[in-house]
Amino acid sequence: MSEAILAVGQSVPLYVLVNKFDQQDRNSDDADQVRALISGTLMKGCITPQQIFPVSSMWGYLANRARHELANNGKLPPPEQQRWVEDFAHAALGRRWRHADLADLEHIRHAADQLWEDSLFAQPIQALLHAAYANASLYALRSAAHKLLNYAQQAREYLDFRAHGLNVACEQLRQNIHQVEESLQLLQLNQAQVSGEIKHEIELALTSANHFLRQQQDALNAQFAALFQDDSEPLSEIRTRCETLLQTAQNTISRDFTLRFAELESTLCRVLTDVIRPIEQQIKMELSESGFRPGFHFPVFHGAVPHFNTRQLFSEVISRQEATDEQSTRLGVVRETFSRWLNQPDWGRGNEKSPTETVDYSVLQRALSAEVDLYCQQMAKVLAEQVDESVTAGMNTFFAEFASCLTELQTRLRESLALRQQNESVVRLMQQQLQQAVMTHSWIYIDAQLLRDDIQTLFTAERY
Repeated sequence: MSEAILAVGQSVPLYVLVNKFDQQDRNSDDADQVRALISGTLMKGCITPQQIFPVSSMWGYLANRARHELANNGKLPPPEQQRWVEDFAHAALGRRWRHADLADLEHIRHAADQLWEDSLFAQPIQALLHAAYANASLYALRSAAHKLLNYAQQAREYLDFRAHGLNVACEQLRQNIHQVEESLQLLQLNQAQVSGEIKHEIELALTSANHFLRQQQDALNAQFAALFQDDSEPLSEIRTRCETLLQTAQNTISRDFTLRFAELESTLCRVLTDVIRPIEQQIKMELSESGFRPGFHFPVFHGAVPHFNTRQLFSEVISRQEATDEQSTRLGVVRETFSRWLNQPDWGRGNEKSPTETVDYSVLQRALSAEVDLYCQQMAKVLAEQVDESVTAGMNTFFAEFASCLTELQTRLRESLALRQQNESVVRLMQQQLQQAVMTHSWIYIDAQLLRDDIQTLFTAERY
């Protein structure tokens, strides 16, 4: 991550927003301590403490929502209709707020402004807007300079290629064209052959991944069975241990899938490289023998295997367990409370037995295991669909780009051959024009480089 931050940070300023700062208490770190911790520990010094802002998105949202309602409607909506009003009142006015307080518009407006200040969003927004407005022209200039540099490079390579083509014998050009045609045919043949090999690698990877997923599923269900055997455990302890088991399963599956599909990605790159490299080397060797400097770049296969996020694989399992717990115990708690108030113990635990007064651990276990089984089945389905789809699309794109590169090279060679077959005066005139164009574009390329360097110097000076 630090490498990516360093690479991006050289081009644009980076900022870090640390959310939920409203949840701090007297034992929590203050703003300066949070900045120092994130800058030194998480970001490894890649981002300075001045670029880190602890904020509260909830307070910022509530304050802006209240100010928006006051500006447009002149008052806040009733809390019964808009539940966020109650959250705003609790955050801005305190726990002892009353409905009558919402009618004092000046007081509410002042409270919203104070809540916005407490959210700490003003400083990062001001810093971001200042950086954007102050450097907008520099960003535009740098983007234009990079595009100009790329265009000048492409034009120079094209002109160099065409200029040298006028000095190559016609027979040699025909031989080069024939070599490219053979390479295109070989590419199509290799694509058909390598597709089967890649499909086999995908099947092996998916089979191994599904086997590991079933192992984790069986292990998790076995742990649930052992956990729910003890009926004396309180439900809160059961829930905590279930959360721990599910979190451990998430981490294990996520870590394994990351390593497993990284290996698959490496294997696919190796397979395609072994197929393409001989064609690429043969073409470059033939062109070098003819005196050409290849002004083209063959594509590189980039990893097309999706990176699965298994963090939410079992997220609903715990929430559904908690919902079952609440539904099973809410009425029992209310009844016991009233029985204590009225000194009627029979109301709490009488002869009448209601299924809502007890929690059936076996039902919870079966529901939890069923949810885990369902999510594992869904994950296996996602693996089968997305891996095959993404790898196939990436491979087809790679071969299409390689074939397009060969076709473009063939077109350039044919254009050079057509000019070379003209009479001597036409060839001589074209050589002079190409030499002049090459010289002009060389100066354009140098100027574009100098412009890019000057703009980068301005960015560096602005930063410090």
